[in-house]
Amino acid sequence: IEVIIEEVEERAALARLRQGALDLALLERDSHTLPAPPRAMNDVPLLDESWLVVVPPGRAVPSTLADLASATWIDQDPSSAGAFALARLSRRLGAPLSTRHVAYDYDVILAMVSLGQGHALLPELAVISGRVPDGVSLARLPGLGTRQIVVRHRRTRSDPGPATRAVLDALLIRAAALELG
Repeated sequence: IEVIIEEVEERAALARLRQGALDLALLERDSHTLPAPPRAMNDVPLLDESWLVVVPPGRAVPSTLADLASATWIDQDPSSAGAFALARLSRRLGAPLSTRHVAYDYDVILAMVSLGQGHALLPELAVISGRVPDGVSLARLPGLGTRQIVVRHRRTRSDPGPATRAVLDALLIRAAALELG
């Protein structure tokens, strides 16, 4: 088996998956909002992880969702799970969130938070590997929801083929071994 990893935008990845140019696509969604896969496709849940509030240095760590209403936020690309999570948080708080910047890359977002540019909502995997800058705090709060990652593949007669199944099984084993929460 030769595994080639490509980071591509979701729309392009799904088009290539339909065309048979990719065997698997990892997709992220906020709190299980992934629509049902189209015909001839199958989704395999890979991982559910908590959203965490990333707090700039010198700011109070929130203890409830209500503490987040007056925070300034670093927004995320509108098509990302993070943007959907922030929108869901805004609805839950009953008021629009104040956003200051927009970023796509989690490392960039962490750097912006460390410089005091705003709070962020990031998935647990973005911060578990010790990459949190000095002075930045994390808060796990009930009601923030989860990010779900699924693996989408084409359904074939062998559903999926042996090589694709081997890679999918390896991903499932690795995800199960992660220590989250």
